Amino acid sequence: MKRLIGYVRVSSVAGRKDERFRSPDQQREVMQQWAQVRYGDAHEWIGWFEELDRSGTNIDRPELNQAHALAIEEQADIVVYDFARYSRSVPEGLKALADLAESGVQVLSASEDVDASTPDGELSLTLFMAMNQHYAKRMSVSWRRAIRGNVEQGWWHGVIPYGYRSPTATEAKKIGRSSGVIVPDKKAAKHIQEIFRRYLSGEAIYAIGRYGVTHGWFKKDGTAREIVANPVYAGFVRIAETAPARSKKTGELLRDNHGRVRNIARPETVAYYRGQHEPLVSAKDVVRARKRLEREAKPAAPRSTLPRWSAATRTTCYSCGRNLQYHDKSSMVTGTPGIYLTCTNRNCQARPGSVRIEDLEAQLAALIKSLPLQVKDVSKELRARQRAVKGDASATRAQLLAERRKKKDQQKEATARLLSREYLDFDLTEAEAKEGVDHLRNQVEKLDEQLDRLGPEVRNNDEIIIAGERIGTLADLWDHMNYSERVEALEALGAIVKIKPSTKHAQPLDGRLVLSLSFDPTHEFAARTAKKKATATARKKAAPKQRTRS
Repeated sequence: MKRLIGYVRVSSVAGRKDERFRSPDQQREVMQQWAQVRYGDAHEWIGWFEELDRSGTNIDRPELNQAHALAIEEQADIVVYDFARYSRSVPEGLKALADLAESGVQVLSASEDVDASTPDGELSLTLFMAMNQHYAKRMSVSWRRAIRGNVEQGWWHGVIPYGYRSPTATEAKKIGRSSGVIVPDKKAAKHIQEIFRRYLSGEAIYAIGRYGVTHGWFKKDGTAREIVANPVYAGFVRIAETAPARSKKTGELLRDNHGRVRNIARPETVAYYRGQHEPLVSAKDVVRARKRLEREAKPAAPRSTLPRWSAATRTTCYSCGRNLQYHDKSSMVTGTPGIYLTCTNRNCQARPGSVRIEDLEAQLAALIKSLPLQVKDVSKELRARQRAVKGDASATRAQLLAERRKKKDQQKEATARLLSREYLDFDLTEAEAKEGVDHLRNQVEKLDEQLDRLGPEVRNNDEIIIAGERIGTLADLWDHMNYSERVEALEALGAIVKIKPSTKHAQPLDGRLVLSLSFDPTHEFAARTAKKKATATARKKAAPKQRTRS
């Protein structure tokens, strides 16, 4: 019985009517007919995977990955309508096929009779994938050329901006086309005009954004800033050459939800054209608004190399484990100003909310100062246990060492007699003397083995005991240490500050701070330096001031 897995993919579903378009139902029907002709009733479909609006230029696709895993687990072959449904990238596609072949899995095409296990079939498969890759790149170039041509004529391309909408059938018939056409939305257009009026009259852009969110115009405060900077509202359309976007941290290519490489505009290639749509505000108003934005724009703050709170780089989200980010809200017009830490992971399902650094400092200090009391009992018990173990081991070690010294001295004396031939005075032969030396050597080696089995001498260097001592020192010096010294001390203790998720808006930090320790006894921190500073500061404050005579 042949086991098969069906995989269906469509790059774009909406509006597709060209002759190359094959709907998911059409692909599935062709694949089932092909399997019936080829295998008859001696086959079974153990799974179907379908991906819509997914590009084939990237082999890393969720449903395809699941199909791969199931095929390897069940030792089944994967069936596609054609190899273009599987991959439009030659290197990625061939590598994926080779990896599957090593696991005993084949990818079969219902419309292309190719046996990749033969040299001729492998060549045909490579040519098919090369043609598919060429077609995808050629379509990309043609599509970009068509977009630029439409924009140069003033037609809109992209997501319809707030304040406009798609034309009705009557409006599209009157204009003569429906694609690239946007018309004002009467209600939203008034909102756009109100935003420009408020901003040009001197109102803060943040306050305008809050006003728009409060009245249900849009969902984000920053939308107001995007609106006043967008020339589309003055009747212009924009076009620019693009470049692949890469991650700043890893340098890897960024991809959109369809698996395609995400592109960013190159500033030096940006061009504006008079659009075919109706403007909502004057070009003069847009210029004035953009000039004000430029005047009020803050320069990028230099990256701070010094810690800005006691647990910098060691404060994480309890749910996702990502480091919390520093967020300065001191300059905000409304709300509660201050400095906060926030989780920036959009996929985090239980964020800790905005954590005020002042609250974090207070609770962390209280927790650090309470730690010595918690480890005191543990340290006492460990010290007692360690003394008992050390006493027993020391007694055994002393006996073995004394016996070893005795046997070692006897071995030296016997070796000296052998070399000086004094064994003749004891009526011994040379062979008997050598046998005596070897016997003593074997006894010394056995004693060495017993000492090795005892292990190294037990010392008072238990990690938890040392950690307790350092925690006590840290608690005493915490108030006299700066942020850098505190961070270094927490690092020496392997301390991580975790903030549990908030369950309601503006929830206090009480009970949500967790401190975990992973102690490294080899790590040293500047406790002595901090202690000296604290002592010097205390002496300076306690010293009486000297009066000067006039």
